[in-house]
Amino acid sequence: MVGSGRIAAFVKEARRRKVFQSVVAYVAVSLVLMELVGNVQQALLFPDWTSRLVTFLLMLGLPVVAVLAWVFDIGAKGVVRTAPADEATRDQPAGSASQGSRRAGAVAGTTSSARLDLK
Repeated sequence: MVGSGRIAAFVKEARRRKVFQSVVAYVAVSLVLMELVGNVQQALLFPDWTSRLVTFLLMLGLPVVAVLAWVFDIGAKGVVRTAPADEATRDQPAGSASQGSRRAGAVAGTTSSARLDLK
């Protein structure tokens, strides 16, 4: 199917740009903020609609975070525009593993060695 290839390419590009990581972090912080507002609303005499307003504003922020994560990258150089996929692969020397794949290998190795210790 033609559509599944485009979806796979989109997901691969979103992973490269760390969009999913940013969205998951935003959702986690949003849940903590909603719980915090729910807990202090009565004590600080906030109106009843405060929790709904916070939830609505956090929902509005989710697509903004996704777009900003797609466009910008935070690294050692600060906030910079994310390079297109073809430029990002040109910058790496041929045959060198990216930092993400090295990190994944280290995590997989640690996990497998931890599993061996549990047996």
